[in-house]
Amino acid sequence: MQTEEYSQALSESLKGREPTYPTPRNVVELSHIVRSSWEEKIAMMLVENEIPYIYEKEFQLSVGSYYVDFVIDTIGVEIKGFSTERSIKKAKSFMEEFPTYTYVVVGDEMPCNIHIPWDKRSELLEVLNDE
Repeated sequence: MQTEEYSQALSESLKGREPTYPTPRNVVELSHIVRSSWEEKIAMMLVENEIPYIYEKEFQLSVGSYYVDFVIDTIGVEIKGFSTERSIKKAKSFMEEFPTYTYVVVGDEMPCNIHIPWDKRSELLEVLNDE
């Protein structure tokens, strides 16, 4: 496991750079790449419902840079296959440091304002329409 000092130093060195994730997926219908099939499904759902979003918007947190998968107005949507200590720490920091945002996690459960299990992901549209 990485030490806190190592994680902080790595975060500092990567500030302003593209996040490092699995091989990006190019989807013709989207104006950007995605990093997983789950992100692709959510992006397509947003596009099909004409919901504008920002993909991987960077937020500077006290624990380092954080790229929220989808930002719709003041809603941050994170697609989470599985949580790690690091992702949980960043989620908590995001909610503390950006309290005006509603933080929604679709997939694995972790700290958030609204959790939507992957098999109920269509409920995201209801959340977006309610906010």
